[in-house]
Amino acid sequence: MLKQTDAVALSKQLHRISPMTHLNLRQHPCGYLTGPFRCLAHLLALAIVSLAIGLANASAQTPSMPIEAGHSGAWYNPARNGEGWVLEVNSERSAVIYWYTFENGLPTWMVGTSEFSADATTLTFDAWTGYGGRFGPEFDPDSISLQQRSPITVRFVDCNHGEVEHLGRIYPVERLTPILGTSCGGTSSAPAPSYAGQTGAWFNPSRNGEGFSLQWWAEDQAIVTWYTYDPDGAGQPIWIVGAGRRLGQVIQFPQLFTAKGTGFGSEFNPNDVVLEPWGSLSLTLECNVGTAYYFGREPYGKGTISLTKLTGITGLDQCTSNQSLTSILTGC
Repeated sequence: MLKQTDAVALSKQLHRISPMTHLNLRQHPCGYLTGPFRCLAHLLALAIVSLAIGLANASAQTPSMPIEAGHSGAWYNPARNGEGWVLEVNSERSAVIYWYTFENGLPTWMVGTSEFSADATTLTFDAWTGYGGRFGPEFDPDSISLQQRSPITVRFVDCNHGEVEHLGRIYPVERLTPILGTSCGGTSSAPAPSYAGQTGAWFNPSRNGEGFSLQWWAEDQAIVTWYTYDPDGAGQPIWIVGAGRRLGQVIQFPQLFTAKGTGFGSEFNPNDVVLEPWGSLSLTLECNVGTAYYFGREPYGKGTISLTKLTGITGLDQCTSNQSLTSILTGC
């Protein structure tokens, strides 16, 4: 059984993931250790042999598993440590994806929405990246411009392997985290604590253009990704990520990280990724409202942000907004 994972170490593992780390984490009884918002206002086998066999079998199969809520969670490509995808299946017919990655040496993100039919085996996401924002109290939602990106397509071989396709390039992916309270492939899940329903997207309606993706992956253990902008006024999108734990009614993320140094797609090189400590974050959340308290390194500074729940995972007990993320992103 996996021992209690230190939150700071796990935050680093989200970017610098080694095969041995995967082996340790896949022993967790959950099965796995298992992220703009205009406006949305990311390791793991029982043994090296079984991992190699699983990957070989997965690569030989056609990705044709029907989409289900249990596919929600964080996904990554072991050859591309430093970037990843977060998937939320919000209902039986809709899903959201977040892609935290890099472009021209700087961090960037995409968010996409998809509607799909019953028994669908493919998700096709309309995707956007926000530009023009500024971190902190000078954030102005009217300065945000959305750039539409090429569609993102997602398919699954099984509950733990799949592929992401973008601009003709296919990225094989593995599960990084599950979602507490969900199951996949007909397996049953243990009753989830009430706070598991907090998994999803959180934002401040007066700060359309940035937001948080929160995932409870195990009891009292969470991962957060913050999709926002740099503080220097250049309008560059950035992401900030960390692992934390529940202490009373507070979720504490003692050390968040961002990163830089590599490019997008074929220009991505995991050896060029430079991990940068960012600061800390605490979240106090109720069913559909909450507050974020952050303390970042200079020039980010400290502050508070009031939050509203925007999206959740289908099948989890929750009370969320009935807003469509597509309508928020497009303003329609």
